[in-house]
Amino acid sequence: MHTLTVPVRADLTHYQAGAIVFQCFDDRFFHLFERLMEALEKEDAEEAGVDQAVVYIDRVITAGGAKDLVADGTPEQVSLMGQIAKSVKLHHTHNIIAITHEDCGAYGDEATQGGDREKQFLYHVARHREIEAAILAKYPEFAGKIRHFYLSINGAIELDIAKEELTEEEARGLSLFA
Repeated sequence: MHTLTVPVRADLTHYQAGAIVFQCFDDRFFHLFERLMEALEKEDAEEAGVDQAVVYIDRVITAGGAKDLVADGTPEQVSLMGQIAKSVKLHHTHNIIAITHEDCGAYGDEATQGGDREKQFLYHVARHREIEAAILAKYPEFAGKIRHFYLSINGAIELDIAKEELTEEEARGLSLFA
């Protein structure tokens, strides 16, 4: 048996998490997720008036990302909601980032909307409304502290879950028109 040694040290300093993040394990979108986290870290630094912020996140990586937060009473939902409780208890987390993505196999054929990217996006917006409602039913203290993102093949789009129609900015993000 070969033992792999990786010459990178971990920082064991206890931290406070800026957010708990629910992301899918689909590796096609990992680079987009990393770029989204970098953009959010930069946003936090700008808000704090510093050059660079160190923002810790608690990552929950599972098939479908935030999808199963709405699976009422299932073992998956219980587990994911439990991750929120643990993140709050251990790392004093005060924000949630819910992420789903285009062409997600965990959602099944219904989510692909026959290849219509606009309908697929709007399907996810509706699912994110359900995700928010489920989280707030259990954790009302997160009202106004949940951000929703959709990863498309073109990048990350922050969702306005209050809207029913695709905005021009979202359509550009999906590259539906130039």
